[in-house]
Amino acid sequence: MYCGRAATKSVTLTLDHVVAHSEGGADTAANLVTCCMWCNVARGVSDVDLFAEWLRRRGIGDGGIEQRVIKAISTPLSPVKRK
Repeated sequence: MYCGRAATKSVTLTLDHVVAHSEGGADTAANLVTCCMWCNVARGVSDVDLFAEWLRRRGIGDGGIEQRVIKAISTPLSPVKRK
């Protein structure tokens, strides 16, 4: 989500709260995104826009972080089909 890396055998994706739990963020689909473990730990409780700027200054990612986060939290989840 943040750095743009996809899940592979060597890159494990985690769930990250857009608004941190410690800041009152909920465990809802509207507040959760996937990201690699490195980004999850590096971001900590930083705001997404501050973390995006931190990554940009280090040349990490493609600069589309905010747009990906907004798209992820505004896209409704598909209903689970049960058999």
